[in-house]
Amino acid sequence: MLIGVEAPAAQGDPESGAQREAVDQAWIENQRGYFVRKVAKLHRSSVRTKWLKRVLFGVIIAVVLILLLLGEQANEHHVVGTSVENALTFLMGLVAVTLASWELHQNKMASRELLWQYRNQLKHFSRARAQLARTFAAGRRLEILADLGKDSLMESYLWTIHRFHREHEPPGRA
Repeated sequence: MLIGVEAPAAQGDPESGAQREAVDQAWIENQRGYFVRKVAKLHRSSVRTKWLKRVLFGVIIAVVLILLLLGEQANEHHVVGTSVENALTFLMGLVAVTLASWELHQNKMASRELLWQYRNQLKHFSRARAQLARTFAAGRRLEILADLGKDSLMESYLWTIHRFHREHEPPGRA
């Protein structure tokens, strides 16, 4: 919780100004670095998930095609005490259930929405970092930091509202 929003009293002291700037930069760089890492990690995870889902879907299609090509021969040949048709049908069902379970899990985790939030936060911190790099006036620097705080807080607030509504939707809606 924010206790104060006023700048420290020693406005004219160059040493306190340099110290304030160092703290501001450390905070912004720390937060920006955090969001850079999180965006990269979630992006890699979503790419892996997307490819794995495609592979699982491809396996289902391949099994269906194999069953169609084998036709009646799939019933005649046996593998591990069961017909090839039953084994392939079981494999196809297992992959389909795995794919569906994974999709439900991913939706519950809301990783796409989290990635969206992290990217938005990263934009706020990157913009503030760029503005602070070009600004030397103490008053304007404080405005930039105040705007960053407001934007970042609003982003968190919007995320909370979005998540609340998503989690409290009636079960039939998707």
